[in-house]
Amino acid sequence: MHLNGPSGPQAYVNDSSGDGSIFPMGHGYPAEYQHMVHAHWRGFREAPIYYHAGFYIAYVVLMLSSIFGNGLVIWIFSTSKSLRTPSNLLILNLAIFDLFMCTNMPHYLINATVGYIVGGDLGCDIYALNGGISGMGASITNAFIAFDRYKTISNPIDGRLSYGQIVLLILFTWLWATPFSVLPLFQIWGRYQPDFVIPQRVILAIMGFLAILNAYTMRVCLSQAITVLVVKRNSTDDDSEAICEPDDIDEGTSIGGDFEWSEELQGLILSSFYIGYIVTHIPGGLLAEKFGGKWTLGLGILSTAVFTMLTPLAINKGDSDWLIVTRVLMGLGEGTTFPALSVLLAAWVPANERGKLGALVLGGGQVGTIMGNLLSGVFIDAYGWEFVFYFFGGLGVVWFAIFVFLCYSDPTSHPFIKPSEREYLVKEIGTISRNEDLPPTPWKAILTNLPMFALVAAQIGHDWGFYIMVTDLPKYMADVLQFSIKANGLYSSLPYIMMWIVSVGSGFVADWMIRRGVMSTTNTRKVMTGLAAFGPAIFMVGASYAGCDRVLVVVLFTICMGLMGAYYAGMKLSPLDMSPNYAGTLMAITNGIGAITGVITPYLVGVMTPNASLLEWRLVFWVAFGVLCVTAVIYCIWASGEVQPFNNAPIQPPSVDFEAQERKVGGEKTRGLEQSS
Repeated sequence: MHLNGPSGPQAYVNDSSGDGSIFPMGHGYPAEYQHMVHAHWRGFREAPIYYHAGFYIAYVVLMLSSIFGNGLVIWIFSTSKSLRTPSNLLILNLAIFDLFMCTNMPHYLINATVGYIVGGDLGCDIYALNGGISGMGASITNAFIAFDRYKTISNPIDGRLSYGQIVLLILFTWLWATPFSVLPLFQIWGRYQPDFVIPQRVILAIMGFLAILNAYTMRVCLSQAITVLVVKRNSTDDDSEAICEPDDIDEGTSIGGDFEWSEELQGLILSSFYIGYIVTHIPGGLLAEKFGGKWTLGLGILSTAVFTMLTPLAINKGDSDWLIVTRVLMGLGEGTTFPALSVLLAAWVPANERGKLGALVLGGGQVGTIMGNLLSGVFIDAYGWEFVFYFFGGLGVVWFAIFVFLCYSDPTSHPFIKPSEREYLVKEIGTISRNEDLPPTPWKAILTNLPMFALVAAQIGHDWGFYIMVTDLPKYMADVLQFSIKANGLYSSLPYIMMWIVSVGSGFVADWMIRRGVMSTTNTRKVMTGLAAFGPAIFMVGASYAGCDRVLVVVLFTICMGLMGAYYAGMKLSPLDMSPNYAGTLMAITNGIGAITGVITPYLVGVMTPNASLLEWRLVFWVAFGVLCVTAVIYCIWASGEVQPFNNAPIQPPSVDFEAQERKVGGEKTRGLEQSS
């Protein structure tokens, strides 16, 4: 909430239901809240929807960080007598104010989710009062902390403030902040105004982003853990170019573990996930189209989370055999993720927002890989390898609980969507309810469609390069470049940071190109896909020729994966372009066939690198170069970004036995006459 009125600063009021270029601020507020929107802001257009997404994510991160950090300060101060100094009383006061501010954040998130102010005017006033006191009190406390530091530094012997002086300063912070927060409450000085609320399609996109993020953290954490589980190998008859000497960039190299798993077996373990992953793609797409994407996505992520937390037990009790079974079961759960999300996005996201929100959602893969690699290295170093599976699996369970409360399969079934957003979606999409009368999937038309073949080819190329990097880059950095586990996690995550930045940026560029008519949808998808294939192919091979120059290798891999991010504004959006009605099926087919490379590539890498040497890895990257280039050429020739004819498959009229119907009607008339007589 914000102050607003003749004697207070103006509030930023926004209610974004469109694309940031159609409606004025506050237009979508319910009638009972219109009096709370200052007339000044009705002359401005609403902000783009990705502003809302940014605020939502920032609030969640700040809330969790604030609870942990400030709670830790209060706990340390209360348990450690040596730290109960006058200066630290100011730190304690600041932590209390910050926690007060933190209590507002759940209220904000709930308001943004349901689309109105929970509690009406009273809820708005309570939110604003708490925010005013905590915000002003924290600001004044920071000023007093700076004053205390100045006194201590300028006069270290006699300049320190006493307990009495500090208590008076703390009392002043509360006496100053309280009246200036209470006066607007009674509209004596200004008044409080409502914040903007986040459109439901943006909330869905954020939760979709977090779904893929969780899926990838659970998927890739084993790639880090396996480097400390197995006995370390790196030997060959010609060691001159095969083994890099440990450098002083980090604190020593990875020492390995106790499991005698060959490189071939490690490849099988890493690829076993994709065996289950392939199986549930098409069933997941069909279920999502028939019954909605909410539960198909949610239950899939939940089952993956449960088996992730069971992974340490499987390793300790059943060695590699149980681990392989557990990874297959994880894949079965996660296989529904992309098909279900495609159905949800097709139901919620208009075409002119597809690049931005689609890139946001699909960018969860890069962020999840970043977190999975970076945090796994830190957690393994600090707490042991088992902790990473408990941590990431637990996050998946928490995500599920939030998702089932916030998200719905389509706008029609959502109880909290605002009428203005529903009207906007009807205008941009058309039918916003799930088509329960959708005819049977036109398999023949889909499987004989030439752009569909091009899409599958591009997906194979993307997955071949991507899965090599996701599953085996940590092994390359541990075995060839001799990174320690902590450094391995850091340097393995850098390429995906760049990939995420490029994927989001390319989404904005693609939407701009289509909206301005610079290129057609088809050519935009082809340009983005070509950039995402040819660039990574070149830099991937280049990294293998950089030898043991660890900095150069990391830079080349970072550029390689960064360019691959353009896929998410290219062929990854083609299923939504080609068939909104069957987007789940198209995504299931393409992602399912592409995921076969997830089975092949880790196992093939294990077979091709028995000694884990640089020369063996160079051949791996040359093979990836060929696959990326060939599949990209196929896509650029035959792909399409237009709606395909099979999207509107004709509904076959049911066969009717008219003679039977006539006999039935005649019999009913006869019985009616008998009863009347």
